Amino acid sequence: MPNRHFLNGVFRSNTWLQLGGNQKKLFKAILIFHAIICVWFIWRNDIMSDETGYFSYAVRWAQGNADRIEPTDDSKSPMVAPALAPVLLKPLFSHYNDPHGFLLLRIGRTFMYGYMLLAAFFLLLWLVRIVGHQQWWLPLLLFLFDPLVLSHAMVVGTDVASMALLLAMVYSAMRYTSTGSFHYWLWCSVFTALALITKSSMVMSVLIPLSALVMVVVQRGTSAKTRFTDAWRNLALLVALIWLLINAAYYFEGSFSPIAQLPQRSMLFQQLQQLLQPIAHWPALLPTHYLSSFDQLAFHAELGGGPNHENTYVGINVLNQLQTQGSVWYYYLVAFMVKWPLLIWALFAMTLVLGLKKINSSKLLRWTWLWLPPLFFLVMMSLRNPFQIGIRHALLLYPFLYLFIAQSLLLLWNRKKRLTTIVLVLHTISLASFWPNMIAYSNELFWPKASIYRYINDSSISYGNTQHWVEKFVAANPEYQIPDSLPRAGKFAVAMERLTSPWNTWGLDWLGKNFAPTGLYMHTVVLFDISEKDLQQAAVKVQ
Repeated sequence: MPNRHFLNGVFRSNTWLQLGGNQKKLFKAILIFHAIICVWFIWRNDIMSDETGYFSYAVRWAQGNADRIEPTDDSKSPMVAPALAPVLLKPLFSHYNDPHGFLLLRIGRTFMYGYMLLAAFFLLLWLVRIVGHQQWWLPLLLFLFDPLVLSHAMVVGTDVASMALLLAMVYSAMRYTSTGSFHYWLWCSVFTALALITKSSMVMSVLIPLSALVMVVVQRGTSAKTRFTDAWRNLALLVALIWLLINAAYYFEGSFSPIAQLPQRSMLFQQLQQLLQPIAHWPALLPTHYLSSFDQLAFHAELGGGPNHENTYVGINVLNQLQTQGSVWYYYLVAFMVKWPLLIWALFAMTLVLGLKKINSSKLLRWTWLWLPPLFFLVMMSLRNPFQIGIRHALLLYPFLYLFIAQSLLLLWNRKKRLTTIVLVLHTISLASFWPNMIAYSNELFWPKASIYRYINDSSISYGNTQHWVEKFVAANPEYQIPDSLPRAGKFAVAMERLTSPWNTWGLDWLGKNFAPTGLYMHTVVLFDISEKDLQQAAVKVQ
């Protein structure tokens, strides 16, 4: 039937179809194992900082009320809607005393795994095209069990969703430029629209399909008239899908309000309003609540970091220095130095060396889709992003990292299998030593672990989920106390993010700035043993 042929043409993946049955079974087995580990992880870890905000916003959105009430709603997105799935099952859990909805949120985390499946699928397709039908599994495993990927695979937020959609979009764009097939362009357009809904910073991703469109136009093979006709048709489809999906995501609420009614909290939007004054009566065409996220983000960037409720972040804290405005160009360099496993750094360096030896213009052009989009996003995040508050925001680059090192990894595996096996075992042991608090992972170059906050001090180390471990430790070790703002002798256990709060929010500067840690629990609970003598020696500093 024609409709069936159309659907097969739209949804097919030749790369997937070419995989053998055993390879598909292996892929599914890896994902099942990874999902089990992730479920185990989320039930061992407390709710993280932004999750309740995402969940509560999603509930309001599902009720048809997508306005942004809290300051931190600026980054919230309808794309976390999968986490709402257990809300439909709430009657089944009515006997649980769960006033804050944490049980539903934990169960809802499992439904966020769909984005991880999307990322894994497109990573598989790309790996097959790079390293062949038999050897894709090793780089895929390294990606799935990267500490950052593993610890965020089911978190209710937009970081993994952004990662999955960017990878799917770039892969589809790459295949469109190489085949000219319409179904790749359609998927590229859909993923672009969804990315724009997911995170405000993803607005830059629209350059990817536009670049693909230009590349196809300049390619030879068909007449110029045909290429331009197809390009205009595809551009119209892209614009239409972006407009339709964004509006549908916000129920078309305020979609045709006059430009004069645009939100104007930030100076940027106020200036934009003045610039558009001649057409102020024209319809804005995009939902008010969608545009308000950009306005609020601009406002909070202008406001900068601080300790108050209106500030959505404390500031950018890296190498023990706090910056409350703008961006820090070396932030992600430091974050990657701390958070990338040494094995990945070694493979990255090896790939660079091998690439420089064999580089030529044709190969560079052929690998454009592999290095250009992540490089662009890394540069933009380093130079233009005022919210550098965690390496999780760089998650969208991680699939490209593992694609980049795949050939070097397989080269070592094929030539030095025994040595590579030993290295992989040591790598696994290093990662497992942080279980179950994988968010806190830092590589072997940074010691002592109790002082890791001297290098990077934000959600890269603890995403507001440490107090759970503090309470558990104190319950098991009653000789330890949770400190307050009053300096005194004793044994203390304190969450790292509270100890190092740059605005002394918890009144613990007396502890963190005058005494050295004596131990560490779960990699983010810092332990102190302070005697009266220690307190007297530090008396001048304490005062």
